Amino acid sequence: MQIKMAAAIAVALMLAACGGGGGGGSTVSSDPTPEPPPAVSAEGATSSLTSVSARQPTKRIAGSLPTFGSVSQSATRDGATGVSTDRASTSFDGTTLEIQVARQRGNDIDLNTDEDLVYAFLYDRTPIPGHDRAGGGFIADYKPSETTVAYAAVSWLNSDPMDYLAGGYWLHATGDIRGASFTIDAGGAFVDGPEISLAARPRMPTLGSATYRGDAEGLYAVEYGSEIPAYRGQEELGVWGGDLRLTANFAARSIGGCIGCDVGIWVNGIASDYRARLGTVPVDSRGTFRGSTVRLEHPQLSFTRNAGNWGGMFSNRLDASGDPRLVAGTVGGDATSAGGSNVVFVGAWYGTK
Repeated sequence: MQIKMAAAIAVALMLAACGGGGGGGSTVSSDPTPEPPPAVSAEGATSSLTSVSARQPTKRIAGSLPTFGSVSQSATRDGATGVSTDRASTSFDGTTLEIQVARQRGNDIDLNTDEDLVYAFLYDRTPIPGHDRAGGGFIADYKPSETTVAYAAVSWLNSDPMDYLAGGYWLHATGDIRGASFTIDAGGAFVDGPEISLAARPRMPTLGSATYRGDAEGLYAVEYGSEIPAYRGQEELGVWGGDLRLTANFAARSIGGCIGCDVGIWVNGIASDYRARLGTVPVDSRGTFRGSTVRLEHPQLSFTRNAGNWGGMFSNRLDASGDPRLVAGTVGGDATSAGGSNVVFVGAWYGTK
């Protein structure tokens, strides 16, 4: 699931390419950074998407605590608890990935790599021990009244596709995205797979600690303040990715760490000085955890507002030492700089020992 994602323009390219309707087939490449379809104008596609604000729905995702079943963090949440109410689930058979989102408000979402438009690529290897294949890409379901676009990645054992882990994020737009009037009104991030199901939870270790390393990736939206006067008031939508390091203290039943503290965070494929601290949160007896301890850092910026939520689940598969072999979840952050720039981000992550 170490996804070297195409830049945010790929989302816009998919939207522009949805042309004749919902069904679609797929475009698959072994190149981890495939070129966009040549028939689509990148400049026009980008402007059509970024002229519609994705910052508010992304802000709502970041302000929600994850829910469990899978791990889902959504723009819709319970008013009393702050826990997400839209829940994503997946199925995978080694070829077809299906993503279903049960929504509290609005139509449920069903994305299928056999039936919907896919802009995807495949990997030959995966960094998850015990798996031997991985793939990922954008999936879009276009209708004149509404459109859903998701980025999803999946890692699996080829001889047993039921041994898989999937994750990603999605945005939903109401209205015709090929016209001038549509609203990005919902979205979320998720991870799912048999080994992080509530149906079978691990017996958590009660002694010692473990370090989990992996990757985190997602979507960001920013409204620029005074730091770059030429861009003040403008909004931008893009993608980010970075390394993940978590320390699980099994004796204390806690976990915390950082995104980007070892190698860094890339923004639209460009290295940045951003880091996201995932403050320590308690782990319950089922191996699930969540908390409001996300803080964004940048050496040249001070923040007047800095908040966010994250959470996840430990695998029910144990390694040779008796520890869960991986941990996976979602994250979201919302930070405003002293110059008035507001950046919000959401994403999915995993870590292995």
